[in-house]
Amino acid sequence: MIRSTLTDGWRLTLVDGPIPDGLFPAGSARTVPATVPGTVHTDLLAAGLIADPYIDLNEQGVQWIGRTDVRYDLDLEIDRAGHERVDLVAEGLDTIATLTLDGTEIGRTRNQHRSYRFDLRSVLDANDRDSRQSKSSHLSIDFASALTYAEQAQDRLGARPFVGNAYPYNAIRKMACNFGWDWGPVLITAGIWKPIRIEAWSTARLASVRPVVTVDGAGRIDLHVELERTGAHDVEIDVEVTDPAGRRVATARRTLSADTGTVTLDVADPALWWPRGHGDQPLYEVTAVLSTDGAELDRWSRHIGFRTVSVDLTPTRSAPASPSQSMASRSGSRAPTGSRRTASCLGSRRATTPVASPTPRTPA
Repeated sequence: MIRSTLTDGWRLTLVDGPIPDGLFPAGSARTVPATVPGTVHTDLLAAGLIADPYIDLNEQGVQWIGRTDVRYDLDLEIDRAGHERVDLVAEGLDTIATLTLDGTEIGRTRNQHRSYRFDLRSVLDANDRDSRQSKSSHLSIDFASALTYAEQAQDRLGARPFVGNAYPYNAIRKMACNFGWDWGPVLITAGIWKPIRIEAWSTARLASVRPVVTVDGAGRIDLHVELERTGAHDVEIDVEVTDPAGRRVATARRTLSADTGTVTLDVADPALWWPRGHGDQPLYEVTAVLSTDGAELDRWSRHIGFRTVSVDLTPTRSAPASPSQSMASRSGSRAPTGSRRTASCLGSRRATTPVASPTPRTPA
């Protein structure tokens, strides 16, 4: 797989909305250099066109941005390198976006909180692109006003109860605090707020990798894998676990014929992850490599922690029983001091859910 991150050369254009008179010279294109990842506010601030909204009453002077439609443009080279698939992968778009490549729409988004993948083959093939050559293209991402969209959604669906400010933040899948909060200003952003890239690949890729970690004396990792394929090919997945010192502590290999599979690894006597104040937070690295006939196709790597979390419903002896529920956490079966007892009273009525340390899914 070839990954080409798109960071340099972006341009931001203010397309439509209550743009202040005199912000740009008359007849100009209303375009400034853009930083990706970033937002409209930070690009306009870098260009010297707005004042810092966190100072004095400057917040009031930038409210027009939340009602303005904007566009991000990039001229780029797309290198297919002979691969079967070429995708545009956007880890985060904020929020109401329409994407076009060489004038052809390739997708629309309505959710700031997820990633997106767009297959570019139809556009590239329509332009007679040789899969062995790199060609120039033009990528545009138009962002409509999120505030206008939210208000239209509220009118269409009906008002829903909300607290905190006067804007319908609950009518759109976007960061709620952008619409104002008791601790923050109203700054309704738009833009490419997370990395964006081109991926060229063949045979198969790791569409999703989800580690489920449990501890019962030994540590166990169940690595749930989902594949996307270009055809019916058997592929191999090799998984390796290294401890906080970088030492290899577990390996596994499996042949995958289906689009899903699970690889299980056992780690003897793992160093346990403890909440702050109760012990250390050691992290292990898990790496999965997808291959066929010895050629690497894709790779995934994340850090995990070995721990368990328990909800203790037993009333404490030092206080009268109450309807409230108390929570206690424990890591494996060992206390950080070496004692077999945990800091909280863990009774027999216990619902235990194994938890892995934060491990975001591979964008799909």
